[in-house]
Amino acid sequence: MIYHIDRLKEKGIKGAIYDLDGTIADSMGVWQDIYRELFSYYRIPFDGDFLSKTNHIAMAERAELLAETYLPNQTKEEVLTIWREIVQRNYREKVRVKPHTLAAIEEQVSNGFRLSVATATDAVCCAYFLKEKGIAQYFRAIAALNEVKRSKAFPDIYLLAAKKMNLGAEACVVFEDSLAGITGAKRGGFCTVGVEDLHATAEKQKILSVCDFYLE
Repeated sequence: MIYHIDRLKEKGIKGAIYDLDGTIADSMGVWQDIYRELFSYYRIPFDGDFLSKTNHIAMAERAELLAETYLPNQTKEEVLTIWREIVQRNYREKVRVKPHTLAAIEEQVSNGFRLSVATATDAVCCAYFLKEKGIAQYFRAIAALNEVKRSKAFPDIYLLAAKKMNLGAEACVVFEDSLAGITGAKRGGFCTVGVEDLHATAEKQKILSVCDFYLE
């Protein structure tokens, strides 16, 4: 079913929780460049599997894993500092807000919805993107994956984002581009909206079978 705000209002929805990369930010095609630049900075051979193997875990955990695997003389904090600089520059120079998502956000704000972000990306980078693109004022809170114990395949991060808005799961809708995220949100009792993204094409039919609504 195609997304429409009236359908959310009929369900008593008062808050919306947005994923960042691939949902608000049209950034999924940029992340491989970010990883390549990070590996290049440390002069280590690029591991093409690192992104696909780790994009479901928190960015801070990825920095720790990178340090443990490739950079024994670097701390997690040192790697994360460099990584943030690379991410923020790429967000600034290469990434836009998805127009169809922005339209949904603005409509929800005008209808009195509370908004938050639930992201596997570092909260500092998320806040930077929202401010850089002029939409930070729309969001009451950011919930980052490193604040909870489990991945987005579980509802923990969405429950945290809802809590930060003083709302329960039954009063919130989750916007996600990934099957794992939508599945995790559904496990928590959230209404879900699958968001169109070219980099999730292979999962689209499964996403459509799981989500309540779809935003194209």
